[in-house]
Amino acid sequence: MIESGVMYFVLRLPAILGRLSPAVLAAVLALLMFNSAPAAQNDFADENEPDETEASDVIIELPEVAPDSEPRGYYSGGVPLIAVLPFYVTAQNAETVKSLSYGIAARIVDDFYPISAVRTVPLDRLVKLFPEILVPAPPDASELGDVASRVFDTLGAVFVITGEAELRGTDVRIKAAIRNSDGGVAAEISAQGELAMLPGLLSKLSFDSLTVAKAALTDGDRSYLEYVEPYPIEAWLKCQYGLSVAATILAGQNPDKKTVAAARRALGEALKLAPSYLRAREALGVIEYQTGNLKDAESAFREIVTRNPDYSPARFYLGAILFRRGAYDAAKKELTSAVELNKSDAPAWLFLGRTHLALGQPMMAEQAVRRSLDIDPSNTDAFFALGMTLLKQDLNMLAAEAFSEVVIRKPGLAAAQYNLGLAYFRASDYEQAAKHFGIYIELTPGDEFGDHEEVMNWIEEIETALRRRGTSGAAAEIE
Repeated sequence: MIESGVMYFVLRLPAILGRLSPAVLAAVLALLMFNSAPAAQNDFADENEPDETEASDVIIELPEVAPDSEPRGYYSGGVPLIAVLPFYVTAQNAETVKSLSYGIAARIVDDFYPISAVRTVPLDRLVKLFPEILVPAPPDASELGDVASRVFDTLGAVFVITGEAELRGTDVRIKAAIRNSDGGVAAEISAQGELAMLPGLLSKLSFDSLTVAKAALTDGDRSYLEYVEPYPIEAWLKCQYGLSVAATILAGQNPDKKTVAAARRALGEALKLAPSYLRAREALGVIEYQTGNLKDAESAFREIVTRNPDYSPARFYLGAILFRRGAYDAAKKELTSAVELNKSDAPAWLFLGRTHLALGQPMMAEQAVRRSLDIDPSNTDAFFALGMTLLKQDLNMLAAEAFSEVVIRKPGLAAAQYNLGLAYFRASDYEQAAKHFGIYIELTPGDEFGDHEEVMNWIEEIETALRRRGTSGAAAEIE
């Protein structure tokens, strides 16, 4: 049966990101504010423990915002933003569909990243921003144009690339549409050949796309586009299928057990064909980490570190695994290595901050978490962690400001309401403390955390103090 679908995600990208400018596109990241939270988070954390949040978000550094004189969608130096959207794929089976639809789009994004003349955004970020396009879309030009227009409106991109691919036997045909700001087609680019030639065909697509975008390429850029991974096409397809499932999980989706098992099997086969295939081993580690198999995840990432000691994503995941196990000293070592290798790795800075907090080092924790927020100011979990570090230092009003940022984004998060109430209580802002303690009680019916008695006692103390002052609007000292 012929099946079709879309998959366009990017896992944590390789160490080539170190070639990018360290400046950050805060404006774009802010647009992702409500869509960048990790896939899983505890619903409660007291002031003595860092919250246990899954490290599922991918943060990629982007150039600094251009001055007002620059055209919309351009960054400093006139560098254009090109967003790559899903490729609609027709193939003989579902696994090949996912392999091609993910692999084609991801390869184009990967080709663009190390090139100084163009920038794009991680594909899994677009999933969170436009979750509706996870559903396989018909190859309808008007629908693709509508999606492209929404991307332009949200991100201010210069071009958006959409496309179709078809596999018939061993012949693959690819057609990409480069769309302008009104969703119309500025140019169409096509490539056709044997499936074994696919990596080379994708390099040609990337080069032609950059030509249409009028991106000035250096000799080094041109040489990079000629690079083809030295793995057989069978290994490439298996790896791309595993990557598609891993990236689906990272994007906050929940594939069924059968799909996860198929991804593990595909990645295992890819590694048999190419034992040094870093991306395949990384995808396997991510799947094990996200599904809670920490022992297997640690084995995968330690194998990567053995082969590629300077690969920062593996260092990050090892640190996250050790943190979750409570091995904080070992976690600090790996996370410190991760941020030294990639200073713009926001999740690594965040986990490093949590690790310092768990080790009783709140000032160092605050510094690390603030570095994370400098890179990704949209991350709600980082604001929560910042609030925890400030509570530990008795900087209660600053902690209240941090937890307020969380509550604005996630008013139903009980842990944030509790800690915001606690920060106000310690700062003697009793009306606000009572308000958020009350919300916390409402959000935790049945006293699921066993602390309602303590919170109700605090509320009674607040009411008593306010009555003594004779006014509900003044802060009162509790005697």
